[in-house]
Amino acid sequence: MRIIMQVVLIILIVSMGSVKCKKSKQVQVKFITISVIPNPKYVDSCEAGITPGSNGLTGDLKAHLATDITKDLSVELRFFMKNKQETEYKKFFTYDFELCKLMEGFMSQTVARLWAQSLKKFSNFPITCPIMQGDYYIKKMKIDRKSIPMVAINGIYMVKVFMYIKKELVRDAVANATLEAEVTL
Repeated sequence: MRIIMQVVLIILIVSMGSVKCKKSKQVQVKFITISVIPNPKYVDSCEAGITPGSNGLTGDLKAHLATDITKDLSVELRFFMKNKQETEYKKFFTYDFELCKLMEGFMSQTVARLWAQSLKKFSNFPITCPIMQGDYYIKKMKIDRKSIPMVAINGIYMVKVFMYIKKELVRDAVANATLEAEVTL
């Protein structure tokens, strides 16, 4: 389950945070939905939500990883966007990677270190592999603005996450997650 939240948090940080604009305005982010559909073979319980707090939106997650994940866990991220007048999202980016391999080189990057430090403040999720069976949580997680390396434009964004373990020619699903947020300059 820690992998689910690591991926979800990476997505939030990379694609939907607050950034400074030319006139020192901040991008406003209104989270619309978050959902996680786990495969009970790997994650036998999971609750996720985004709630308003005194300092903006926070994310919470409780999950139980039913088994150790010692094989390579892969993640496919699909990013979509639409404007308020449109009814359908348009895909603008897809990225597929092995999470443990990414994490091995990840900590040498400044943005990754900031993300990891931020994650540790709010959760018990380790940032290394393998991923061991157990209970994991994130409580009142806020996005650290220093860790957001992109410029956003007005629109409604959706990120779909598919986590899986490769088994020969088959992808054994661990969990699916979907996040939606409205970004306004």
